[in-house]
Amino acid sequence: MAIELLPQAFTPSFVSRQRRYAIAGTGIRGMSFAQAILNDFPNAATLAALYDPNRSRMKAFAKLLNAELPCYQEFGELVAESRPDTLIICTPDATHDQLIEMAFRYELDVIVEKPLATTLDKVAKIFRLEETYQRKVRVAFNCRYMPLFLELKKLLMTAPIGEIKSVNLEWSIDRNHGAEYFRRWHGQLSQSGGLLVHKSSHHFDLINWLLDDIPTHVHAFGSLQFFGPNSQFGGSHCRTCEHRLACPLVHQPDWEGMEPLYFQAEHEDGYLRDRCVFRREIDIFDTMNVSVRYRRGAQLGYSLVAYSSSEGPKLSITGTNGRIETEKFFRGSLREESSHTIRIATGVGKDFRKWEIEVPPAEGAHSGGDIRMFEHLFCETDANPWNQKANSDAGASSCLIGIMANQSIVSGKTEEIPSRDDLT
Repeated sequence: MAIELLPQAFTPSFVSRQRRYAIAGTGIRGMSFAQAILNDFPNAATLAALYDPNRSRMKAFAKLLNAELPCYQEFGELVAESRPDTLIICTPDATHDQLIEMAFRYELDVIVEKPLATTLDKVAKIFRLEETYQRKVRVAFNCRYMPLFLELKKLLMTAPIGEIKSVNLEWSIDRNHGAEYFRRWHGQLSQSGGLLVHKSSHHFDLINWLLDDIPTHVHAFGSLQFFGPNSQFGGSHCRTCEHRLACPLVHQPDWEGMEPLYFQAEHEDGYLRDRCVFRREIDIFDTMNVSVRYRRGAQLGYSLVAYSSSEGPKLSITGTNGRIETEKFFRGSLREESSHTIRIATGVGKDFRKWEIEVPPAEGAHSGGDIRMFEHLFCETDANPWNQKANSDAGASSCLIGIMANQSIVSGKTEEIPSRDDLT
């Protein structure tokens, strides 16, 4: 079966006018958006201003970009002086609803980094804000733009395996990557919603998008098996820890911006970028298993482990007439390949057929997903043939799986996932 492959050489689309953007949250993810605006889409977008309660971090952020950028701690002043069209929100997850409300009050459009929100109340609030201000939120889901998953989406749209009934997604995070979540603000449930919201919203959205379906029920198990109090080591933060010479996960800054962006800014807000991954107050899970049921009857089995020795997803999709399997390899993978393979098998007996599609890996952050996502976000185009643009409904469908999975872990029961109508 011939499948059209996404070109690996990336060329930005033509745009008719520049839009002005402000970025709220001057951390590493905000840096990705800023670099895209300044370096990749200067004809489509202008970075008008930065917004962050921490002035030292904002100034370091602008210096690392080698750009003269206005820095604001007061949002009304930012809008009055810099006149942005759109606010890009890259702040801690639990603050997204607050920033969306501020932006809407000043008649700005919003792009929010995943997840949309961390609690039912915050999702409901965002829905109400959209209705009140008659504005819409776009959510940044870069998995939709990774060439491997885009080719899988295009394949599924031809229904080669019939009606999809079962999906299994196993996602492993290696322990060095996993440690990054536990040493930062993500390690507190109140700030991130845990990995089932912060990280898994990517993965849940991927499945929602591939299936083009709505999740309705979830049952989950979760525990803290490796990080937190599961070690002989433990302290406040790595730079002053008595165990730093022996600890296997002591923070090793590998980016020149770590010192100015975080360590030299911590005096303003007390945010320690190298907190101990074994500290006792961590209250999120590192081992999770989730079952999800969809409106049209498909079922998802999902697992996430944050301390593996290898990293990447394994995905299988089974339908009434066949099965599709694929894998993606990241750091420390058990297998390394020059391309990614989608394997398809259909029929049985004399009707059995199997074939493969090779998808060359793409260059760029997040397996080439970021640059393609940024094109859709920053270039004025209505083209959306594979439904990659994600609105608040998509953002809610993904984060609500995680929110209700967290609730299921506590209750021990299967939880119903509320709809927009239920929440508003």
